[in-house]
Amino acid sequence: MKAVVLAAGEGARCRPLTFTRSKVMLPIANKPILEYVIDALSSCGIKEIVMVVGYKKELIMDYFRDGVDFDVSITYGEQKAILGTAHALNVAKQNIEDGESFLVINGDTIINAETVMELLQAETPSILGVLSELPSQYGVIIEENGKLKSIIEKPKEEISYLINSGIYLFDSSVFDYISKLLISDQTEYSLTDVIQLMIEDNAEIGVIKSNALWLDVVYPWDVLTITQLLLKEVKTSLNGEVEEGAKIIGNVVLGEGSIVRSGCYIVGPTVIGRNCEIGANTTILPSTTIGDNTTISTNSHIENSVLFGHSFVQSGAFISNSIIASSLVSGSHLSTEVAEKPRVEVEDDVMRCPGKLGTIVGDDCSLGCGVILTSGSVIGGECVVSSGKIIKGYLPVGSKVV
Repeated sequence: MKAVVLAAGEGARCRPLTFTRSKVMLPIANKPILEYVIDALSSCGIKEIVMVVGYKKELIMDYFRDGVDFDVSITYGEQKAILGTAHALNVAKQNIEDGESFLVINGDTIINAETVMELLQAETPSILGVLSELPSQYGVIIEENGKLKSIIEKPKEEISYLINSGIYLFDSSVFDYISKLLISDQTEYSLTDVIQLMIEDNAEIGVIKSNALWLDVVYPWDVLTITQLLLKEVKTSLNGEVEEGAKIIGNVVLGEGSIVRSGCYIVGPTVIGRNCEIGANTTILPSTTIGDNTTISTNSHIENSVLFGHSFVQSGAFISNSIIASSLVSGSHLSTEVAEKPRVEVEDDVMRCPGKLGTIVGDDCSLGCGVILTSGSVIGGECVVSSGKIIKGYLPVGSKVV
């Protein structure tokens, strides 16, 4: 069976992390979200994948290439205008034969093989439903005796906790319904609209209820909470060098070419990528991931944080409950303040983070010595902050604070 993976969108609610990469390429435990999807499909024996790309497509294509390194075969199609999931699926039409059944899956959720396998048992077109504590953020499934009746998008009232996972089993007839939708004067064409057309045409769509792994990154801070969950499965693998006098406790992954200097204290679950240097007397506490090619200088402290990689953090840093995108250069004694449920500006809206949060820093930022980032602050990409400054609130992309 083939799978069509939809990976064309941006993920605007995850800005500034998605200014330079699409949501599907956000790293969770040092692995892009999309890689979890590919691994799940491969583990289920689905080796032929049609991947629909669009926003920042080069990054996706450079990473996955033809799929051989991931034990699959990937063919790419481009959605040149982001006009919804039905429009994206239509891009893959030429890769699906008449009468062929195939899987459709959004590339921006964390799943495993069990999630996919449940849907593969279906004998008719079906949708996978999962339980969510926040159904108002998704499409809620209304079903009767295992058959889909309707999908209600982001209901204001509490109707059901069973939501649309964005994983479907279709056959080629779905493209007939997509064609009907595309001739309408809508500005966005979603698969839920297509499914509604199918229901109105008395097509039978099954509902498979799943308790398997399904995790969705909606807002930037979800990177922290989902990383924390997935790190519970980490097993110790020390492929780098640990100097005498360094102490490692619990499950820690250390990539090839990395070195942990003497006096370090590292507590797992923690993942450190390849070609990293953890400076002497640095403390790294649980639920931390550090991406490839990162240097953390001496006497620093990092806990419950995600650093995407390719960064240089000078000595005496304190980073807690924070997300640091790629290529940060910071002076000494960078400090992130942490608070419970701070207000955060997301996509021109101010929201309250549901848990503890330090700061969110976009790509390619330069922070001087002694910079303090207050809780809930968001630093857009390519920002420059001079030494000794205290940052509160939101800094737009390319800002300079002198």
